[in-house]
Amino acid sequence: MTKKDSGIVFLIMILAELVLAGGLRLLVKLGLDVQMPAILSLILNQLILLVPVLIYLFVKKIPLKDVFRLRRIKVANIFLCIVYTLLCAPAMIFANLVTMLIAGNTAMELGSMLSGVSPIVIVLIVGILAPVNEEFMTRGVLNTGLRSTGRVVGAALLTGLCFGVMHLDLNQFSYAFIIGTMMVLVNEAADSIWPSIIFHICINFGNVVNLIANMSAVTQAGGDYKQILAPIAEQSGMTIEAMMAATIVVYAVLAVGGLTLAILLLFGIAGIEGRYKEFTAVFKKSNEKKESLWSPYMIIALFIGIIVIIAMLAYRF
Repeated sequence: MTKKDSGIVFLIMILAELVLAGGLRLLVKLGLDVQMPAILSLILNQLILLVPVLIYLFVKKIPLKDVFRLRRIKVANIFLCIVYTLLCAPAMIFANLVTMLIAGNTAMELGSMLSGVSPIVIVLIVGILAPVNEEFMTRGVLNTGLRSTGRVVGAALLTGLCFGVMHLDLNQFSYAFIIGTMMVLVNEAADSIWPSIIFHICINFGNVVNLIANMSAVTQAGGDYKQILAPIAEQSGMTIEAMMAATIVVYAVLAVGGLTLAILLLFGIAGIEGRYKEFTAVFKKSNEKKESLWSPYMIIALFIGIIVIIAMLAYRF
C-alpha cells in the first residue's frame, strides 16, 4: 500500500457514497418508491463502501494481510483499550454537543428511523459489523498507505480527517475526526488494529444501548434533540440553550483531562507490548527526509467531501 493507493481508495469511498445518495434521489424524482427498511439501508451503506474497496485491492493484487494488522495483543491491553475509550469519550461528546447547536444530532435523526427494528439486529449491525467494516477501510487500508511515508503522526491526523469527512456531515465529522485520530494512535502503540476495533465497538455499542433505552423519546421527537431535551430542561428550571451551554463547559474540562490521560495511557499500552522505544520514537523530530502524505486523489476526495458537508449544512438552514 502506498499513499497513492490510500488516496484512490478514499476517493472511491466518497464517490460511492455520493452515487448512492444521488441515485436514490434520482429514483425519487422519477416517481419510484425507493423506501426500504432502515436496517437494509444501513447494510447497503456499508456495502457501498466495502465492495469497491475490495475490488480495488483485488485488481491491484494487494494482500489483505498487508492492510489489516491482526497481531494479537496482550490480555491486559484489551482492558486498557476499554479504559482508553472511556477517557476519549468526553472529547467526542464535547464535539458532538458543540456542533449540535448548528448541525443537529445526526445520530439521533438516523436512530429515529430504527423504530421497530429488533434490538439484537441493531446491536449486530450498528454495534459490531459497522465498526469492523469501517476499521478495515480506515485504520486498515487508508492508514496503511499513509504511514508508508514514514510520517506516522501526520498519517494518524490525516486518517482521522478522512474518517470525519467520509461521514459527509458536520456533526459526525467533529467527533469522528477526534476519535479517528486517537484510534490510529492506539493502534500504533500496540502495533495492531485490534485496539481500534475494540474502541469502535465500545463507542457504537454504547450509543446503540443509549438509543434502544430512549427509542420511544427519540422516535416521538423525530430525532430532534431539542424536543428530547425540553422535558429535562423544564425540570431543571433552565432553558435548553442554558442547559446545553453548561453541559458543554463541563465536557470541555472533562475532554481536556480525558485526552491528557489517554495520551499518557498510550505509552503504557506500548510498554506492555514491548514497544515503548518504538512508540516514543514516533513523536521525536527526525532529520530524515520523508515523503509527503498528500496525493492528488486524496486532495480531490477531501475537497469533494468538504464541499458536500458545507452544502448539507447550508441545506439545513
